[in-house]
Parts: sequence; structure tokens; C-alpha cells
Amino acid sequence: MSELLPAATRPAVPWKNGGGTTQLLASTPGVGGVEFGWRASMAEVAMAGPFSCFPGISRLLCVLSGRLHLAVTGRVPVILSPDDAPYAFPGDAPAEGAPLVGPVRDFNLMFDPVRWRAGIVACGAGATPPDDAERLFLALGAARVNGLALARHDALR
Repeated sequence: MSELLPAATRPAVPWKNGGGTTQLLASTPGVGGVEFGWRASMAEVAMAGPFSCFPGISRLLCVLSGRLHLAVTGRVPVILSPDDAPYAFPGDAPAEGAPLVGPVRDFNLMFDPVRWRAGIVACGAGATPPDDAERLFLALGAARVNGLALARHDALR
């Protein structure tokens, strides 16, 4: 059974550092001291600052709009845009992001790698993920999925 997660009902929660906001799309509970099993969220990055630390978590980041300079400790800094593949990095690695030329909207998929495997796949009409997969569809524009009409940034679980 599908669960519609409308963008219009999602509150924007300010970050601790005040550099942006996050909107939680969906999550599962964590086990053994890990904060969550997996968590999908969208964020707006308005100014440069550090990313939150999530020990024991793997992170996948996609830029939906704008350009983001991302510096993760121990890695070469990158500039991410909507044309780039998801960027994977450890949730506990110190990281700093800075929007280039205006705010950035991104999609974060974070997960406990001991209990979950995760990926982000861009799909168009007719794409079908594996039947045994937990799926979350994020509409980047108006879409129809499983007979349901979705507006921009609505999600379907």
C-alpha cells in the first residue's frame, strides 16, 4: 500500500547552526544506539556551514537545485549540481557545505549500513525498482505514480 507524503504538509525545521532548514520525508527507527535505520530528507542550504554529525550512518546527497561546494575531511572538495550523481560519504565525517550563487536544495538519504543497503536512482516513466525494495519516490515535478497525482516535491512511500 502506498503512503502519500505531501510537500505542503512537511514542516521546515531550522538547523542548529541556522544555515538552512530540513524537511523530513520519511524514516525508520534505529537499533542498537543508531539514531535511525534510514532517513530521507530535503534541505535548503542558505549559507556556508558544517553538516550535522551522524555516527554509524552512511550518507547519500543529491543536489536538486543550485550548486554546492562540499568539503568532507580526508577527501578532495567537490562542487555538486543537479547534473551530478549522488555523493556518498560517512555521516560522522566532518563536512562543510557552501552554496554557490544562491541557496541550494538537496536530497539526503542517510542509512545504517549494518542493517540497510540504499541507493538513489533517477527514473522516468516506466522504471520499476525491485519488488523486495523499500521505495520512496520524490517527485521533482508534477507526476503520476500508482494512479496518484503528485505535485513537485511530494513523496510516495
